[in-house]
Amino acid sequence: MGVPAFYRWVQEKYPKCVVDCVESRAVVLEGERHFELTDTTGPSPNGFEVDNLYVDMNGLIHPCAHPENGEAPKTEEEMYRRVMAYVDRLVAAVRPRRVLYLAIDGVAPRAKMNQQRARRFRAAQEAEQRMEVEKEALEYMSALGHKVPSKQEKPWDSNVITPGTKFMAKLAKYLRFYIRDRVNNNAAWKSIKVILSDAGVPGEGEHKLMQYIRVQRSQPGYDPNQHHVLHGLDADLIMLGLATHEVKFSILREEVLFGKQKYERERQKEQQTVLDANGTTLNKRKRGEFGEHDADLVASDLKPLQYLHIATLREYLYVEFEPLSRVLPFEYDFERVIDDFVFLCFFVGNDFLPHLPSLDIRDGALDFLILIYAKLLPAMGGYITDGGHVNLSRVDVILAEVGQVEDVIFQRRALKQAENERRRKSRLSNEKKDQIAAAAAKDSATEILKKRRIDKDIIAADKKYGGLTPEEAVKARVKESVEKKLEQYREEVQDVVRLGEPGWKTRYYSDKLKADDIEVGGGRERVFHAYIEGLCWVMRYYYTGCASWQWFYPFHYAPFASDLRNIDRFEISFDEGVPFHPFEQLMGVFPAGSSHAIPKPYRWLMSDPESPIIDFSPKDIRGVPNGNAC
Repeated sequence: MGVPAFYRWVQEKYPKCVVDCVESRAVVLEGERHFELTDTTGPSPNGFEVDNLYVDMNGLIHPCAHPENGEAPKTEEEMYRRVMAYVDRLVAAVRPRRVLYLAIDGVAPRAKMNQQRARRFRAAQEAEQRMEVEKEALEYMSALGHKVPSKQEKPWDSNVITPGTKFMAKLAKYLRFYIRDRVNNNAAWKSIKVILSDAGVPGEGEHKLMQYIRVQRSQPGYDPNQHHVLHGLDADLIMLGLATHEVKFSILREEVLFGKQKYERERQKEQQTVLDANGTTLNKRKRGEFGEHDADLVASDLKPLQYLHIATLREYLYVEFEPLSRVLPFEYDFERVIDDFVFLCFFVGNDFLPHLPSLDIRDGALDFLILIYAKLLPAMGGYITDGGHVNLSRVDVILAEVGQVEDVIFQRRALKQAENERRRKSRLSNEKKDQIAAAAAKDSATEILKKRRIDKDIIAADKKYGGLTPEEAVKARVKESVEKKLEQYREEVQDVVRLGEPGWKTRYYSDKLKADDIEVGGGRERVFHAYIEGLCWVMRYYYTGCASWQWFYPFHYAPFASDLRNIDRFEISFDEGVPFHPFEQLMGVFPAGSSHAIPKPYRWLMSDPESPIIDFSPKDIRGVPNGNAC
């Protein structure tokens, strides 16, 4: 997942980093989507050749198995075929000349399991809410005379995309067969080395790939002019790319649009839906009647690919930090500056530590950190990092500067939140007035349609989805209704800390970090020590590999920068240990509702009151404003 909004920050601040990827055209063979090269030996249409393609497979397994848009696959076999077809697409687009490395997430370090557990429990809770809201919406639409499905379908459990499940074991078998077939029969694959690291190999996919690159760089005769391309959806891949210090390194991912661009693309999709309804492309898709001239229509089902070139980002950063070379009392080393920049990014969030409360990337936190880094570095006597190690006395100087402005940041943020809350309450109040008026007048279903806002949305949906079958149209309407209701649930979570109001620090530590745990574990000092320890762990993880498989940050939130003083007093050391077994991870991160994906002999441990680990499977999950489950 990485740093929220980091990709957008990079794309908007350094726009020339991102360029569109020119792809081969798609053709449909035997009803399945394949991406075939017209000339595998010819030059790449993108204007540069790629030596090595690395694929973080979980970044494409999830959208292939449960896509956000479009029809979901009906069987697991169809999911596997989609995954293989997508790999075909990537190979056709990138055309690697030396290595293709497919890496699936294996058992993660303990530090990552907290995030995995929170995400899976939150997904299970939202799935239950979704089922309840969908049931209400279907009953309501039935009362209005719409034909609705007779039976509510139980959604597919995406939690099975976790190491140790049958789903992942079968996927590995399919991929091995697929690789053998492509190597034997596809010219694009015959001349390259293909590596598959499945879920049985411990470690996150992207970090397996980084470890491979580090090992290759250490070999005698390594060619530093190789061009590496890494495909994945996590924003922290950008930081991993910078950490390699490779001159030719690119991140490949699906196009991401923001603001006005996103709105325009959604309008185009709506217009395409109307075109489909007229029978131009919809009927062809259903019949599978695509000729070569229709290839663009098939490709339009998928988001375009884009490259983010790390080399261009390095040029931007070189220009931004170059003034330091004229004022530093010690030798200027741009590669060391890159390492420091990567470390600063950890303060605004990563997969292992929460961001400092006062540093939100959407509020300009990274720009602020860059400014104070450039301001303070000349007086610090050296860089704040050295490879995978952190100089805590110098980090202490950075944190002191951040701590001085925390009050101002929280007060400004509180004013903004108060305005947003006022607008939300005004909107909800208007909706309730419409509902009360309709009920008091005992209006008919037709009159209610005119008054209730939800039904205005249904009328709009009639136009939007008018070309679909009745069942498809109802599903589309229900989906919109469900999403709005879930968003309302999220907005109604109360913020009891109220950062920016007097007493915010005391409320923060007593509520969000669970005062009992803090006192038993050594008080706030334990929180401070654990967070600094976490920063050092993450830095080593990015640069040298996993320092400890057992280490984890034991709290839900970060301390304040103003509390992290004299941090060089903390002693930091790690015991590497060994990875967990896959079934241990499953029981640690799965909610009870996903126990079906665990081998039968273990299931009682997640449901039996006498189980020694029953506390790991709570029925009620408490939500908090920042989105964490605890």
